[in-house]
Amino acid sequence: MKIAVTGTPGTGKTTVAKKLAERISVDYVSINDFARKRDCIISHDEERDSDIVDVKKLREEMKSTDNCILDGHLSHFMDSEMVFVLRCKPSSLKKRLEDKGWKEEKVAENVDAEITGIIEREARNSNEEVYSVDTTDKEPEEVVDILQRIIETGEGEEYEKVFDWIEKEEVDVV
Repeated sequence: MKIAVTGTPGTGKTTVAKKLAERISVDYVSINDFARKRDCIISHDEERDSDIVDVKKLREEMKSTDNCILDGHLSHFMDSEMVFVLRCKPSSLKKRLEDKGWKEEKVAENVDAEITGIIEREARNSNEEVYSVDTTDKEPEEVVDILQRIIETGEGEEYEKVFDWIEKEEVDVV
């Protein structure tokens, strides 16, 4: 089984994916590291400080992996049986990214991506089984508990709905 953990940077993907892989005894695969090792990086965008990935090549290279948790904001483009999109309240995400020392422009870009739900839309457009989980006020272990329950039981109806910050009352203006 191949399971993708995706979401906007700062939502907790790496922490949750590593803990989940350990908990259910499967391999952990960082999409970014895998892309570098398999020569799937096309270039580097200096202004945005991000690698540009050949997603088609990465997807092809990724076919050789199985029984793993894929971690990365491109993981929803890989062939997976199940995709978990981690979400975070925009004001909290902004603080998390600022605390990491990210540049103002990159913080704004990622907060905008979270507000508009672009990663969730991409995930739902290319995958059948997609679950969205709000990590805002949850410890990583709580999120792992939710993901593990869904993996083991297939029950997660409350996480199958499209997640929309704009419709939620608690959205702060950022």
